[in-house]
Amino acid sequence: MVGKITSDKKLSASRIAVAMDEHPSQEPNEVFNDVCEAIAGIPKAEITDVRLLELFAMGNEAEKLVAKQVADFFHLSLKDNITTVYKWAEADIEASLDAILAPTNGLVTVTNRVDVFPEIRLPQGQTSLEIDKPFNLEIKTRQGYPSEDLPWWLGKGQAMVQAKCAGFDICAVAVRYNGNQTIVYFYEVDDIYLKRVLAAAKEFYDRVKNNTPYPSRTAAGAARTYGSVNEDEEPMIFDGDAKELVEQFYDAERAIKALTVRKKELEPMIMDLMRETCLLYTSDAADERSSVDLGGRRII
Repeated sequence: MVGKITSDKKLSASRIAVAMDEHPSQEPNEVFNDVCEAIAGIPKAEITDVRLLELFAMGNEAEKLVAKQVADFFHLSLKDNITTVYKWAEADIEASLDAILAPTNGLVTVTNRVDVFPEIRLPQGQTSLEIDKPFNLEIKTRQGYPSEDLPWWLGKGQAMVQAKCAGFDICAVAVRYNGNQTIVYFYEVDDIYLKRVLAAAKEFYDRVKNNTPYPSRTAAGAARTYGSVNEDEEPMIFDGDAKELVEQFYDAERAIKALTVRKKELEPMIMDLMRETCLLYTSDAADERSSVDLGGRRII
């Protein structure tokens, strides 16, 4: 909890889910662009939004409270002012840790519990976990309904990569939900997941070396990746597959416009029909409580 200390030129544990295209709101090219710009010596934009700065400061304070809460509950020693950058050499990934916890009186046995504060979650099918060595704790704050298990992109994958970098076998993620509920998720390091991470890291650095961005998932992502125009380049002439894609794009755009016009035409017609049907039902229902026949269909 000392701020960002990993290199901007390296893939970090905190952004591995983005690079693996597992994050729901971020694309791999966001990490790709940031690393390429850092290597090129382009400085990062300074954050000047007071609201964001205040949010970050509050988050740091909340993380300290959560880390102490978890350490006190499990009777663990706590180290939360960590300035060491941990590295996974083979994958060329760096990690900074929010906290390191360690047993102080021998073995600690962890079980699923919802009747305590903080609550405890183990992976599905696992009833207990014995801890006799230090482990890393990643801390998140989140709004919304708590998860029984975390998705990989919400701290789970990050904590496992942090553990790999630091040489731990176990990791944990403490999530503070809605400001008033803390759940601690414990995990043993998953070797299968780490193999996926290693493959993704190698692809990432190959793309950086060859300046080959990932395929864009959305138009906004593409605009972020190709945000500038090289005026020295000749205009692109579309032919072959590119020409066909452009033609399909404009065909789709024309179809959307035509359907939008037709939708606007149909809306008042349907509303008029609904009004007439409603009046017909009201008139008939006044004489007899029965269904109304409209164009071969019965309206109850």
